Amino acid sequence: GECYSCNKTFNIGGGFANWQKESFDQIVRKRKFLFQNIYESLECNECMYQMICSSGCPVDRWQIGNYRGKAHECSAVKTILDNILKKGFSLAEIMNHLDHF
Repeated sequence: GECYSCNKTFNIGGGFANWQKESFDQIVRKRKFLFQNIYESLECNECMYQMICSSGCPVDRWQIGNYRGKAHECSAVKTILDNILKKGFSLAEIMNHLDHF
């Protein structure tokens, strides 16, 4: 009956609730706040793309090491978004049409 936030936490003891012992509402509330206090890199706070990527996956940010606090794909995302901006799109357009890029 264990509930996991995603497949990345399945084999590392990442269960956060038990659907056999808790109501669906309780589980949803727990999941909503599950990663809210996970460290974010100070570099992310100053990045103009932070509002788009939200510092990446919270499970990845949870890990320790060189990428602690920021997305592993950070430099790739920045390069892609920089190129989209160079084509004349604004940050607002990127945010409104993320599924089209």
